Amino acid sequence: MSRADGLIDFPSPLQDVFTASALEPDVAAIADSMFLTEEGREIFTAAQPELLDADGIAEVCGPHAGGCFLSTGNARHLDRIYILWPDDPRYRHAVITTAAHELLHAAYERLEPPVRERVDEILAEEVVRIPPGDELHGRIETSVGDKEGNRPTELFAYLGSEIMPEGGFPPELEAVYARYFTDRAALVGLRGG
Repeated sequence: MSRADGLIDFPSPLQDVFTASALEPDVAAIADSMFLTEEGREIFTAAQPELLDADGIAEVCGPHAGGCFLSTGNARHLDRIYILWPDDPRYRHAVITTAAHELLHAAYERLEPPVRERVDEILAEEVVRIPPGDELHGRIETSVGDKEGNRPTELFAYLGSEIMPEGGFPPELEAVYARYFTDRAALVGLRGG
């Protein structure tokens, strides 16, 4: 598609292929541990994931963040994923969950609007199935903060990377997650270390 400024506006999957480049070895190892489909790996790679120390994450993502996804909207080649690389190797397993979470933010932005609307409806129904005392609710609220418009993408990312209800989510939602992960149950299982 041609834009008013004369530049070509690629649909996001095509743009992701053009943007994807080789991953740094530590990031490639994380990607290899995330049970990614081809589409999931293309989106992850296109967002040029970068591992940062605590100071770098605080500067880019804010204090107390484990990572973040920064997007400029339709300019997919400018999307970035930043992930905290802990000093203590005992906590490095958490990096996989964080990377999957941030990937799901990038994937959510790429969903076709009718699919995104349906996913939002399902997520709103599914989040109430999580016990009220579960600490995930607090983490979702912290991530949403005063930006209520971020709730759908946070639900998509948290539930997709950390929650596997018995029997899974409704097939329609699991089918969306299956676009990115070959074994979401195994991914969620990694969360415990």
